[in-house]
Amino acid sequence: DISGFGPIPTSRKPTVSSDLYNLVYISNPTQRLNNEGLKTLLEECRRFNAAHGLTGVLLYDGTLFMQCLEGSQAAVTALMSRIAGDPRHKNVATIEEGPIQRRSFADWYMGCSRVGRDRMLRLETATWQRHRAGLPGGQPGAGLTLMSQCWDEFQRSAAAL
Repeated sequence: DISGFGPIPTSRKPTVSSDLYNLVYISNPTQRLNNEGLKTLLEECRRFNAAHGLTGVLLYDGTLFMQCLEGSQAAVTALMSRIAGDPRHKNVATIEEGPIQRRSFADWYMGCSRVGRDRMLRLETATWQRHRAGLPGGQPGAGLTLMSQCWDEFQRSAAAL
């Protein structure tokens, strides 16, 4: 069971930074993860993210990861370099990145949910802003907005892991 992971306690939430940045990527796992494998990955991610002031959400449909990372630009890009070199990932592609005004997933060092293939396909084919630097005020694009809505639905339905 991987349902025992709740949001970040208020006393431990990351501090606000003027250098907030996010990055959304997709990748294929090199091996399918069962619940135990996903739980192990999440525990590792949450420890790392808590130590580096990162938040975000990981969605997994059994064949594809989609993850949003939020934090300082230095921390986000350093973690993305680690992920790109991690043998558990292949076909890593950044689909959105840029400065942001606020975190979309501030309550989660790493929220996670399994999603159906149809939901993942909707997210994959959404309009993503490859580089948002030109958007006024670092506003989220349509893809990130859809990802946030998807996460909100999962939280309300108690599907969040």
